[in-house]
This record gives sequence, structure tokens and C-alpha cells, in this order.
Amino acid sequence: MIEDAVRDIDKNVKVAVMGCVVNRTGEAMEAAIGIAEGDESAGIFKKGRVLRKISEDEIVPELLKEIEKL
Repeated sequence: MIEDAVRDIDKNVKVAVMGCVVNRTGEAMEAAIGIAEGDESAGIFKKGRVLRKISEDEIVPELLKEIEKL
């Protein structure tokens, strides 16, 4: 789902997709932007800093919005 959404973006950006919010700080710290999923929600983060919590159905559109800002 996310891979398909970002495939054609013409930017050199590292995107992290984590299955657990706990891993965000360690494993995805170097990513420019990322998503860490939790219970029916996700955290969207930029350069290791949490921007906000979003619902599962907002993951792709919110991620794309943040990538566009980079």
C-alpha cells in the first residue's frame, strides 16, 4: 500500500515504515519521514520526531502530504 503510493515520487527521500511505534526511535531515526503503526492508529514522524498520531485510514494521504513538504 505505502510502497505503491510513494513509488513514483520524484524526490530523493528515505521513508521508513515501521510495524511498531517503539522501533521508531532506533531503527528509523535516519529516515526523512516515516510511519510507525500501533493499535488501529499510527504515528507519523519526521527525522525521528513524532509529528502527530493518525488513524489507519489516514496513513497514506498524510504520509504523502508530509513528503510533499520536504
